[in-house]
Amino acid sequence: MNDLLDKLGALGPGFAGALVAAFINPDTTPLRAVLGVVVGTLTAAFVGPYAVAFVPSGGTDEALGAVSFALGLGAMKLLPVILTLAEQYTKRIQSYGPPRND
Repeated sequence: MNDLLDKLGALGPGFAGALVAAFINPDTTPLRAVLGVVVGTLTAAFVGPYAVAFVPSGGTDEALGAVSFALGLGAMKLLPVILTLAEQYTKRIQSYGPPRND
């Protein structure tokens, strides 16, 4: 039960971090912004309670909030890179075309 409460406690700061990242990049399309906020929030909620153990003052609610905010911001900033790499990979695969029957 405590683990669930930690994840719920990380949702707010994670959402805020992802939302800040969405407003920092003006070139973000609305779909990528929404997707990024979802990814940032979920990353913060699930990784935040475990990552806070590596903070020197770990275990406090303030540390969880700070770590979750940073994780949400970081995940949102990494999402465009991951999506661009996926698009490039897809284009490269599609450029091979269907097999020829010579």
